[in-house]
Amino acid sequence: MVKAILIDDERLALLHLKNMLEQVSLDVEVIGAFTDPVAAMHAVIKQKPDVVFADIYMPGIDGLEMERQLKSTVPDVEIVFVSGDGRFAMDALELRAFDYMRKPLEIRRLQITLDRLKRERSVAGSDSFNSEKDGE
Repeated sequence: MVKAILIDDERLALLHLKNMLEQVSLDVEVIGAFTDPVAAMHAVIKQKPDVVFADIYMPGIDGLEMERQLKSTVPDVEIVFVSGDGRFAMDALELRAFDYMRKPLEIRRLQITLDRLKRERSVAGSDSFNSEKDGE
C-alpha cells in the first residue's frame, strides 16, 4: 500500500486529485490532504508517507522550498509536483523530485507515475531484503 499526502492551496484541485488517485489505484491510501503547506509539512514529518503530491505555487512557502526542507528531514519521501505551470519542472527535477505532472491531470499520466512509484518501491524493498540476507 502506498501512503500519500496531498497538498494544494486550491480545495477543488485537492479533491480532484484525491478522486483521481482513488479511481486509478486501490493500492494508494490518502492519509492526509492539506490546503496549508506548513501544516502539511508537519504531517509529512510525523506520518512519513511514501509520496507527497504537491502544487508548486502555495501561500507561505513554494513547493520547491518545501521539497528542500522535507528531503532534509524525511529523505525517503518521494515528491510529485502537480502544477499548471511547467516553468519549474527542471528546478524540481534537479532537486530530485520523483515526477512533475501538469494540470489538468490526466488519468493515464497519473497511472504511469503510480506504476513507476510502486515499481521503484518494490525494487528498493527487495534490495534491502537482499542486503539483509547477504549479511547473514
